[in-house]
Amino acid sequence: MDFLSSLIAVAITHGFTESEVETIHQNYCENLYFQPNAQENLTEYGCNIYEVEKEVARVKSGRY
Repeated sequence: MDFLSSLIAVAITHGFTESEVETIHQNYCENLYFQPNAQENLTEYGCNIYEVEKEVARVKSGRY
């Protein structure tokens, strides 16, 4: 089971919805983007690297 699937399974048992977990995971991925070893960590935690890069670029450009 990958990281996101495990996270969803645990979070649902604690009262979170799947969409809430996906939003939390996306925010986590966006924070990982700025950390050392970002590529490795993004891959390890099941982040969609291209979506994260696109969202970070959108926010940096002020188009949010």
